[in-house]
Amino acid sequence: MVPWLYDVEVPVASQAERQRAARTGLRELLVRITGMAELPANPEIQAALREPEKYYGRFEFSMRAQPRRSPAHGDMDGDTPEQMVVALHYEPATVLALLRRAALPVWGADRPTVLVWVAVEQDGARRIVSASSADELFGAVRNRARQRGLAVSLPVMDLADHAVTPTAVWGRFWEAIESASARYNPDLIVVGRVAQRADGSWVSDWEARSAGVADRAQDRAAAAPQAVAAGVDAVADALADRFAVGGRLDAITVTIRGASTIAAYASVLDYLRSREYIERMEVKAVARDVLTLHLHSRSSVAQLEELLSMGSPLAAVPITDPRQPAGSLEFAWAGDR
Repeated sequence: MVPWLYDVEVPVASQAERQRAARTGLRELLVRITGMAELPANPEIQAALREPEKYYGRFEFSMRAQPRRSPAHGDMDGDTPEQMVVALHYEPATVLALLRRAALPVWGADRPTVLVWVAVEQDGARRIVSASSADELFGAVRNRARQRGLAVSLPVMDLADHAVTPTAVWGRFWEAIESASARYNPDLIVVGRVAQRADGSWVSDWEARSAGVADRAQDRAAAAPQAVAAGVDAVADALADRFAVGGRLDAITVTIRGASTIAAYASVLDYLRSREYIERMEVKAVARDVLTLHLHSRSSVAQLEELLSMGSPLAAVPITDPRQPAGSLEFAWAGDR
């Protein structure tokens, strides 16, 4: 679960800018929840952006330190500037109702964890962007990941990580990278190469691996922070294509085995109610430790199976009752019994 998915921070010059910030924050939030890098010109969305105060429940102003610039630009040892920000918490139920009225996809808070290895080549030298650095490239990865709602981390590059050199990342020596990544336990590993060209522009290419499946993307940008942000966008776009739910609302029969007490039944139902991609559910039958439900979702059957299995107390198992209708799903409950 991404716990901060409905929390957005927006830089402001003064507290008088709260209305503008709330509009900016709502737009960012809708990008996170839909998985769409650009929001469509939808009348429901346009109306919501005119009255953003309807969608957040609380706000707070504070000062935040800004990330330092990269070693190539200097300023690493200077004072870190501060910026006023307003933190806004948007109400999930209200936002989800808006997206359903607008018929836009919903990407829930169950999201894969992503570990990003980035090698940067500039002036003939290469380095790895790490979580322990405070330069602008680390900030660009962190900020864009937050804007897209991704749980992204970078290696800390301590003694254990130094087995992975900039050359290993640049050459995509996956055996060494995957071995060093194991202690972070990510769902997805992304490797990026970012280089400055002779004309001063930057090029990047990216490869993501999950369970042995690789996806690749390339980009060109005017500055290094834009190049690494493009890599985050490529990952977010691919994951949204896979996990955002936006089809026709349908009822899918789901059987859950292993919940043998009233408390366990309640835990199962509470868990399912908390999934944004389930719009409604109906209990059809209860027998000993078997619970049968109709889950109303805009997902496909295969997508719902993957979403319910991801990092949850539910494990998909083969259908055991031949009388179940086609397109049914069955899970074993591993939570409280």
